[in-house]
Amino acid sequence: SMSSEYLVYVYPQPVVNITATETEICTDGEVTFTAHLNDPNAQNMTYQWYEIRNRQEINAIGRNADGSYIYDTINTPYRYEIPGATSPVYTSNFATTTTVGVVVFQTNSTCSDNDEIVIIVNPKPVVTAVTVNNGQSTQTVCNGAQITVAAEITPAGAQGAVYTWFRDNELIPGATQS
Repeated sequence: SMSSEYLVYVYPQPVVNITATETEICTDGEVTFTAHLNDPNAQNMTYQWYEIRNRQEINAIGRNADGSYIYDTINTPYRYEIPGATSPVYTSNFATTTTVGVVVFQTNSTCSDNDEIVIIVNPKPVVTAVTVNNGQSTQTVCNGAQITVAAEITPAGAQGAVYTWFRDNELIPGATQS
């Protein structure tokens, strides 16, 4: 005898890749992330953005000779789901280096995928000194004279530092060195 027809639906596995407007920023810099699906026409997809955070756990790992416990602190990473971050595009500001990810889930199947990206956060550089004419004792020059201006920043040699110079509140084109 033959059994009744039994339908099996096969859904393609979604694949997601994250792109970011920046992967290295200064403290409190803004980044916009986009979740790209391998099939842009995929239907019934949900998105949930998350950050990888660490939870400190204190575990008893043994006992001292007097019977008191010996403890160890372990940082356990976990996914912190960002409230309201449920669309293909997510924008945020970051104060520390952070791993950001997204889970995509197809609601009419159990198919899902995730991707993560690391955003490196560097301290904002601070101008600590500006010198004119290599620090010569006189700061007075005649109109039309050429001068050399230099800036020092902290942290020295800050990764990705960009210098912008102005004269009388007007940008000096091409002046991008310290």
